[in-house]
Amino acid sequence: MTAARLRVLVLGGHGWLGGPVVEELRRTAVVEAPRSEDLDLRDAPAVLRSVRALRPDVVVNLAARMPPSARPEMDAVNVAGARNAAAAAAECGARLVHMSSDLVLDGRAAPYADDAPAAPLNDYGHSKAEGERAVLAAHPAALVLRTSLVVDPGVPDRFSRGCLERAARGEPFTLFEDEIRSAITRSTLARAVAELAVSETGGFLNVAGTEGISRHELGTLLLPRFGLRDLSLVRRGRASDHTEPRPLDLRLDVRRARSILRTPLRSIREELGGSAPNGR
Repeated sequence: MTAARLRVLVLGGHGWLGGPVVEELRRTAVVEAPRSEDLDLRDAPAVLRSVRALRPDVVVNLAARMPPSARPEMDAVNVAGARNAAAAAAECGARLVHMSSDLVLDGRAAPYADDAPAAPLNDYGHSKAEGERAVLAAHPAALVLRTSLVVDPGVPDRFSRGCLERAARGEPFTLFEDEIRSAITRSTLARAVAELAVSETGGFLNVAGTEGISRHELGTLLLPRFGLRDLSLVRRGRASDHTEPRPLDLRLDVRRARSILRTPLRSIREELGGSAPNGR
């Protein structure tokens, strides 16, 4: 494929990751990024009409519903919507890049290979795992990306905003020290997705940070950047103490992605430029 001639349709192009991905893609490609109110992924005929009209070379699906959305709403977008996008891309001969999550895994056998079998523990994970299966059934040549926590050292994500709001009220909050993720910065992931969109890579691919980090350490690295001075409000907790099952160690093996990408994948500690006080 020649990047300068590509037409790329980005679904979810106005979300947390979508905005930076669209910006990266527009350096080399013609990009369409309809808003969700203009193209409802749950409407299969509308998705097909839109893809037929735009005639993209590549469809990048970043759209997702996450908690606190209820399971039916997550399934409508993460499963049915993903299937609709994949089926339309396949019918129109477009390449498909679909974004999934490390939460399709159970956290009991890290580090996980790119094609590790899905074994989700929570509703969101189940919806994303079913979405993966639906996508590959409709478009067997699709590229399914599994990533982890996506953070930005300059802009608080939704989870960080919640912590900052509690801190502003003087309320302590708990971050788990036994929940390990392969966090990655938003800018790095956006560059990687844009690069992969114009490649020929297919199948499953982990794109994430190169090392695991606990929720507690990540929080104590990030939150001071957003103005939190009193880290005494950050309490250590253990996800394993909760009755609701939670995946604990979701480290992803990113060796294949590092061999494919020009975009460097690094540990989140390197990307954020420091280590946490009393970190894991």
